[in-house]
Amino acid sequence: MPAVRHELRDVVQYARAFARNARRARRWGRLYESAVASGSFRLPSPTVLQLLPTEACNLRCSMCNEWGDNGYLKLGVRKVAHMPADGVVRLLAEIDPRHTAVSIHGGEPFAYKHLDVLLDALAARPYDVIFTTNGTLLERHLDRLARIDNLGFLYSIDGDEAGHDAVRGEGTYRKAKDGMAALLRERRRLGKHLPLVILSHTVCEATTAAGLARIRDIARDFSAFAINLNMRWFLAEHDGLAYEEHLRRELGLTSSGAWRGWLVSDKDRGHDYAPQASALARLIGQRSLRPPYVFTTPWGLKGGDFLRYFTDPYEVFGNDTCFMPFYWARIHANGDLIYCPGHPDVIAGNVFRDGLVAAFNSPTSIRFRQHLLEQRMPICQRCCGLYMNHAARRIEQKSRRRLGLATA
Repeated sequence: MPAVRHELRDVVQYARAFARNARRARRWGRLYESAVASGSFRLPSPTVLQLLPTEACNLRCSMCNEWGDNGYLKLGVRKVAHMPADGVVRLLAEIDPRHTAVSIHGGEPFAYKHLDVLLDALAARPYDVIFTTNGTLLERHLDRLARIDNLGFLYSIDGDEAGHDAVRGEGTYRKAKDGMAALLRERRRLGKHLPLVILSHTVCEATTAAGLARIRDIARDFSAFAINLNMRWFLAEHDGLAYEEHLRRELGLTSSGAWRGWLVSDKDRGHDYAPQASALARLIGQRSLRPPYVFTTPWGLKGGDFLRYFTDPYEVFGNDTCFMPFYWARIHANGDLIYCPGHPDVIAGNVFRDGLVAAFNSPTSIRFRQHLLEQRMPICQRCCGLYMNHAARRIEQKSRRRLGLATA
């Protein structure tokens, strides 16, 4: 039984949110095409502003590139910081909610020491907000979360209770479930629609075929409207070393070594993904007229694609170009603006020093956009930035054809 059932008003709210996202994507497509055609490579604002208010996290999941077996924060590549409270407020004030959606990431965003300030700022204007969270710290902030109108979650749940706890720690499934149930009840008490909950399941070495077979029932435990089967990101060391050389040769930069966070540990090297691949193919092949709906990142995988993803690390399923430097801005706690989600090496500027728009259109930003317009770097094929926005991908491909650029 779900913690709280969806009602018609919830579905209407989700449809409106999807429509707003589609409008932003269409607007972005026009701006992208104009920026490339004119040669300016400048855009007025990011379409998604992703904030990392802190890189701190209360869990140590083995597959995490930040705090996992080879995590770059665990290895000391970056120092853990907390975004200054006034900086959060200034950043959000710089964007127009009609044109820019807000993604709150981490670390674990609910470990941010100024979280109340952030939540109050998000509630003050009609932002479309989505939190990526493990859910274990949710219950401390129910009253403020309940006041954010256009609220969504990528809720990190890796299978049933036993499977999830094996990855994320004993008791974490129950804490995440209880926290979401409490939030949904509070929103219902206030007469509000439910937040959009997307259960984000990372398919990794610990994933079981049995857990995948039950994933819809698991999602209903959290009142999830959809399930994102997120294929594990990974790199081979020789690709990381090639990337370091590429950075030096093409951009004059030295790698921080953060790419090592995506290396697969020795114990998991050569893992046989055939059982998971078969279970994924069966799951995707099942059609359902009611939630939770199932999709994959990369988008649209089916059949033999799943095993190919894990056995052929250079197969990108038609995602041949990266448009993230045109599309979003990822702001780390110290204010650094970057574009590569797991590789904080190309720093476009610092928003606390330069301002958001100036950093988003800095000389480094423009050079990086020009560089990636018709090529990928040696680590791009297994970077989530290559796969994250399917709606914008279709628009990008149409624009590229009109611009006479190579397409998938």
